[in-house]
Amino acid sequence: MEVQQIIEWADGLVLIQTGKHLDDLETAILQGTYQNQKYSEIAAGYNCSEPHAKKVAYLLWKTLSQASGEEINKSNLRSTCQRLQLPALSNSEEFVTIDTVTQTNSPPPQGETTTQPYNTESFRRIDRTDIPNGDYFCDRQEEVATLKNWILQDRSHLVSILGLSGIGKTAVALHLLPQIQDHFDCVIWRSLRTLPSLSSILTYLTQFLPPPNPDIRPLTISYASTVAEAQNPSHQLAEQLSLVMESFRQHRCLLILDDVQAILNPHNLVGGYKPGYESYRLFFKTIGELSHNSCLIMNSSILPQELIELTNNNHRVKCLTLAGLGSDSAHNILTSASLLDADNWQELIDIYGGNPGFLKIVSRTIKEFFGGSVKQYLANNSILVLPEIKHILDYFWQQLSDLEKQVMGRLSASDSGVSMADLLENTNHNSSDLLWAVQSLQKRFLVDNIQREQQTLFTLIPVIREYTRQCR
Repeated sequence: MEVQQIIEWADGLVLIQTGKHLDDLETAILQGTYQNQKYSEIAAGYNCSEPHAKKVAYLLWKTLSQASGEEINKSNLRSTCQRLQLPALSNSEEFVTIDTVTQTNSPPPQGETTTQPYNTESFRRIDRTDIPNGDYFCDRQEEVATLKNWILQDRSHLVSILGLSGIGKTAVALHLLPQIQDHFDCVIWRSLRTLPSLSSILTYLTQFLPPPNPDIRPLTISYASTVAEAQNPSHQLAEQLSLVMESFRQHRCLLILDDVQAILNPHNLVGGYKPGYESYRLFFKTIGELSHNSCLIMNSSILPQELIELTNNNHRVKCLTLAGLGSDSAHNILTSASLLDADNWQELIDIYGGNPGFLKIVSRTIKEFFGGSVKQYLANNSILVLPEIKHILDYFWQQLSDLEKQVMGRLSASDSGVSMADLLENTNHNSSDLLWAVQSLQKRFLVDNIQREQQTLFTLIPVIREYTRQCR
């Protein structure tokens, strides 16, 4: 195996993962590693300091490991490449970068689509424009495996990753992507945080996706039964959606929409849409209900109403709600933060519900103000709602109706959980309104339910319980 093959292979992985090609120093690191050079020799040859070369190399090995799904480092690069039996990539794929869009001219995924592309050359394109930067912790192998199976084996059309803010939805999607992206002709990651209209999303998709085969009868979408739901979408919007769905049918495309909660109405009928964004309901229902070869992954901290109906009635629509991390995974966060007093870690994990985002915030505070001692942090026997966590919970609290706040207050009074019968006995509201309030809180992932002695109890994780008590 020649070093040029390794460089071309690594360049392709880095391009897919970051949208950029290898730079000169990264190329020199790969060449030097192949030639069994030390970092000091690589640095001398490139005329840079050894610490700088090591730092760049560390980031390079990390990127290659994430993109390939293999643990790659300086000591095993050659053996890993030999084990993977890399082909001469220059003869099989040509990567082209357009800003943050990666395009490869390569054969289409084998056995992926029921409708053959009309052209002999498939354009594999990856748009990483909105993929977030940063080191996102993800120790959820079981959840990632479930999603991978739904998408690749079950060929699900619509997959939702749901959960409270900080629970790790984006991290799971980021770790899933390298494991499935090679099975798609096109991959697009978009965030709805900036509230783009559906028309702007569809306009972009029609420009980015491979065009439908004009010789195949186009997919027609009937709007007769959905006009009221979508508030009479314009003819242009209908045409855009038809074009996108035809591309989804003729090609294998993956669309990831992050921050879907941004377009949802947080007030009143939670799970509905903000004014002007109701047409997204039609978009999601169309993808979930019609036959095609593509997949939409959506991340949200609020459960859209139609997902309940689609999941119940369609085996191609799946929802994964992320719970708090298990003990081992949560311990890994505290270990990486170099916290002390491991005997007290489980108490800390339980207080913050195993939420990885909350645990990272708490870990920084313990490290900075308590010398890393979890025991000292917990010494006053009170739950600290740290400012960063309070800011997150304030956002949700401000969206609650008066009845939802009353239910939260009632739940916060009990450490062991409250049944629906107990809630009904302690309220002046009718059962329908109360049931709606509890369901709404569950759609926001603020309330958990547990089964105990053949009854369902509703409860709050300790940090949310303490926050609610402070708000009363």
